[in-house]
Amino acid sequence: MDLSCVATDGELARQYVWLPYIILRSWIVAAEHFDADYITAAVRPQHQVFYKRALDCELHSELRPLPHQFTSVGLVTFNFAKSAKHLYENLPFLRSTSSERQELFEPDTTPFKTTGLHPSVP
Repeated sequence: MDLSCVATDGELARQYVWLPYIILRSWIVAAEHFDADYITAAVRPQHQVFYKRALDCELHSELRPLPHQFTSVGLVTFNFAKSAKHLYENLPFLRSTSSERQELFEPDTTPFKTTGLHPSVP
């Protein structure tokens, strides 16, 4: 799973301290559903602290500039297969149910089928 496109606005994160964890949860749910071994992210230096603290990620490369960003990024990884149990013990709200994962990722399950609601057609 690649977390590189996930980011939280710094000002909002200071106002709502759980916001980065809520954003992170969507990727943890996907990693669980798809049985990911590792979660990776190319992150800016200021974000590496969060990944280290929240997931105990490992830093794997020196910072490198990317053409589409103004700052350099470094690769961090999290061994999800090995560390998921510990992660759920420390941050239990990251855990998801199988039905939640199924509703999000299974093609035969849509919110319309499970709730009985259908979009209105003009």
